[in-house]
Amino acid sequence: MKHLTNLSVIAALAVAVTAPTSAFAFRAMNNLKVNPEGQFSFEVIQSGGISAADVWCAAGDYAQRVLKVAQTQQVYLIEGKHMARTETRERFGYSFSLTPPKEAANFTSKPLTLSLKNIGDSLSVSFARQYCYNGLDDRMRIFP
Repeated sequence: MKHLTNLSVIAALAVAVTAPTSAFAFRAMNNLKVNPEGQFSFEVIQSGGISAADVWCAAGDYAQRVLKVAQTQQVYLIEGKHMARTETRERFGYSFSLTPPKEAANFTSKPLTLSLKNIGDSLSVSFARQYCYNGLDDRMRIFP
């Protein structure tokens, strides 16, 4: 019986180690969940009726407060709307990175519209975080 208990503990640990990383989630200023995907990549989890500005806000906030990068660091969209890989429940996510994807190698200008469809689009951390203040008055702002 002791052997069976040890196997149960080992199985539980194996599941915990290989489970999606939502246990390590970060909540951005706008309350969107952000999960790490790699050392310099992360996934913003869709929640309800969010806009592109909401997603970019969460990406910029995560880059600044968790990854501790400079305000001028670019954050790149590396995958548009997809089934989230870092969640146990079925949710949609958007993946970002601090390094540009191959698709962005030939970009010569910044986009004129805010989008979550164009792989390689980027904003600086400070510019992305400006979207965190849309629609908030001074009483509702959450400062890190």
